[in-house]
This record gives sequence, structure tokens and C-alpha cells, in this order.
Amino acid sequence: MGRSRTPGTWIALAFVLAVGLGGECRFSFSSKTSDRRRREPLPPPSPIVVPPGGAAVALPDGVRIAISDPGAGTAAIVVRGTGLPTGVVARFERPGPLAVHGDGAVLVGHAGGVSRLDPDAGVALALPFPPRPVTAIAVGGSRVGVLFADGSLHFAPSSPPGAEGLGFALALAGDAEGNWFVAGEDGGVLSLDPGGIVRVLGFLPGARPVLAAREGILLALVPDGGLHRFDVESPRFDSIRPAAYVNGFAWGPGGRSLLAWRGGGPVLRLDPATGACSSP
Repeated sequence: MGRSRTPGTWIALAFVLAVGLGGECRFSFSSKTSDRRRREPLPPPSPIVVPPGGAAVALPDGVRIAISDPGAGTAAIVVRGTGLPTGVVARFERPGPLAVHGDGAVLVGHAGGVSRLDPDAGVALALPFPPRPVTAIAVGGSRVGVLFADGSLHFAPSSPPGAEGLGFALALAGDAEGNWFVAGEDGGVLSLDPGGIVRVLGFLPGARPVLAAREGILLALVPDGGLHRFDVESPRFDSIRPAAYVNGFAWGPGGRSLLAWRGGGPVLRLDPATGACSSP
């Protein structure tokens, strides 16, 4: 009886026959480990973090977000949801407040005034505002409004009718219809409509709020994390408590929700009607 051949012997014989006959020998290997690795889901993206003293604002394309970092002295454009850099980074002295112009440019407030940053080309140009520290920037209709650290307001290309009635302010916001809103040093919340009429919407005493406005609705975020809503057309006033503590916010893509953050923490999506928070 002949000796039985092992599987290894048969493979060796097949190799010799294939090479000896001038054929081409092909072997195919599969790796279950490799296939399993490919099927594993990607890890969740790192959250977008707003540094202390910085700000965030959504670009009109709904894909990108601008982030300012006073410590690093940069304003950068990143991809919403992942935080991946787009390569657009501009340097300023202590950049902070941000806004988006109607043409899609990012307005950056810094220690030396205000600059206009092209989010595609990365080119930054200084705007004709006084060269001093900026507290807030807003766009109202075709105008840009700037609140400086000393409480003074400046507008370009011209001041809206009745702007002198706003006085010194702690916070500033504008909307696409050309309404302007300020929180005064005495706690009064004022609106200025395109016709130059100033109205008192309510009071937020003892607080320096952050303001955001859209279609005649003003949202005011106060330091304790409370969110207040004012309606320019009526005496309506609502207050909610967001699900997460935040101390900065701006309208998100399309104006349906807010981008909100706590300095040094991740950007969240905040529902202004319910206070619910989720990833942006």
C-alpha cells in the first residue's frame, strides 16, 4: 500500500506541474481580518470646539462653519459636522465676534477693528471701521453694524435712520429686513426698524446678553444660560432653558436652528423653540 499524500504535497506537485508546463501560476488569498476591518464603521467625527472667547457662524452653503480662536489668533473655515479643515485660515489679533455678510463673506471682529474674510480664497481685507477692539458684529439689511468695547455703535456704509436713539449698548443684532436690536446699559432691550422708530421690547437687567435676530424675532442668551425671545410686532416674551448650558450662539444653516456653544466646548445645534440640543 502506497503512502498517502498530505495536502501540502499535492500543492507542491501542482506548482511543479504548472511551472514545468510553462503555465502561469496564480494564487488567490483572502483575509477575513482585512474584510472585517473594512466593514467596521468609521469612528464618530471629532466635535467642533469653540475656544474660550471665540465664536462660530454657519456659512450660507450649509456645509462650512467659521470658527474664531483668540488664543491662537486665527479665524478658520471648517466642515460642519466633522471639523475637518478646509485650508482657509486667516490671522488676526485676538479675533472674536463673527458674522456672515449677504455676499457670503465672513466678517471678523478683532483687536484692530473688523476684517472681511473670503471663505473660498482665504483673503482678508480690513473694513473702514475704527481700529479698536470689537464686541459684536451684525448685518442688518444692506448695512454692517459694529459694537465696540466702549459701547459705541458704528454702521457702514451709513447709519440707519434713528440710530442715535440706540445710545451705548452691551449687545447688538440685526436681521435681513433691516431691523436692529440692542441691549442697553440700563438693561433695556430696544429695536430700531427701517423707518427709524425705536421701541422698547423688554428688560434684561444686570446681564450682558448675546443677541441673534431673524425676521423680526430677537433671541437673547443671558450669562446664566437662559434664552429669551422678543417679538418686534407684539409684546410677546418667552423664556426657555436650553438642555445644555451654552454662553454663545448664532443662527445655523437656513435659520431653522441655532449653533450654540460654551467656550472651550463643542458646537451644538439648539432648537430655539424647545431648547433641545443635538450634534450640528
